[in-house]
Formats: sequence, structure tokens, C-alpha cells
Amino acid sequence: MYMKGGKIQSNLLKQMLQSTYKDNPQDNVGQYTLDKSLSNETVLTYVDPVKKEVKIAIRGTKGAVDWIPNLLYATKTGLQRLTPRFTKAQKIVDNARKKYSGYTIEFLAHSQGSIHARDLAKNNESIVSVNPATKGEYTPNEQVIRSSGDAVSALGVFPSWYKSLTKTNKDITTAYNSNPIAAHRLDILDELGETMVGAGMRCSCCGHMM
Repeated sequence: MYMKGGKIQSNLLKQMLQSTYKDNPQDNVGQYTLDKSLSNETVLTYVDPVKKEVKIAIRGTKGAVDWIPNLLYATKTGLQRLTPRFTKAQKIVDNARKKYSGYTIEFLAHSQGSIHARDLAKNNESIVSVNPATKGEYTPNEQVIRSSGDAVSALGVFPSWYKSLTKTNKDITTAYNSNPIAAHRLDILDELGETMVGAGMRCSCCGHMM
């Protein structure tokens, strides 16, 4: 069975992810409205009731506490799923699925946020990751946008090449930046302008794209 995936303009993707780092996130991004009842300091839920789309944006690392999930992820034990950050995100996602039953749900993530998005998304829910933290996982329902100069997402380069052979969603590589800090920022999305990113049709069983 194939289900319809979500799409989003790159500039809106940037605004949503930037908002995850702000104390006062944007209430409206394009046609999407922030559902404050399903948002916290690391996860924001934006909704388009007309198109019946939900975008769940997940923040990357911000502050010392966020390094705990990073370190646990590096152990390859899955223990990052036991952290307060993840359990709170899980509750938001579960409630979003109930409240917006029948809506298309798509995860948007930056850096560490991609770790949690992979753990939270079901096979019929797509992920758009910007410079994602990765150990080289092959995730068929994840589209990666990365700078060629970004060290954090470098381990995902081979899986991206493999995905192109198996006809899943196509990853995007932006221009090289020799400054590793600048290369990891969300500003790399400026190069894409209003380009549409995200999944098309995907299999609800395995997550593969048509």
C-alpha cells in the first residue's frame, strides 16, 4: 500500500527549524500554524488544516544537556530513547497522531534532531533531515540535505549513494563550505530558495518511495 508523502518549500523548512532554537518560536510559517499544545523546547508542531498536513520540527543540540543523547547515540545501544528529551518528544508525537488522525505527518530535523526523528517516525511518515547526525544508517524514508563541508553528516554519504541506486528519495548536497561551523548551520538552505523538498508517494510497509 502506498501513501502520499509531504512536501515543503526549503525556505519554510528553514524557518520552522530555526524556530526550534528560539525562546519564542514563530506562530505562523507560510500556511502552517504552530500548535502550542503539541510543542515544547525541542519539538514544534506546525499544522496546515487545509491540506491536512502536520510538520513536526525537531531541534538539534543546544546547550550541555543536549550532549547526553548525543553520547548515548554514539554507544549504539538505543539508550537515547530513555532520555527526558526523547520521552517528551514521543508523547508529543503520539498525541499529534491522535489529534490529527488522517493528516500527513512529516518530520523535519536538524543535526541531533534527526536521531530522534528516525526513532519517532513510522514507515509511512517521511523525514527531511538537514545536516543530520548519523552513524551511516540506511533510512529509506529520510531525505537528507547536507553541506558537502559538514562533518556531522559525513557518515551518511555512502548510504545516500546507496539510496540513489534503490530509487528512494533523493538526497541533496549544497555547496562546499570550508568553515565547519558555517557548513553545519541551517543557512545552507538559502542555496535552495523555495525548492520543494520532502517525500512523494511511499510504501506504508517499508517506507520506499515511488
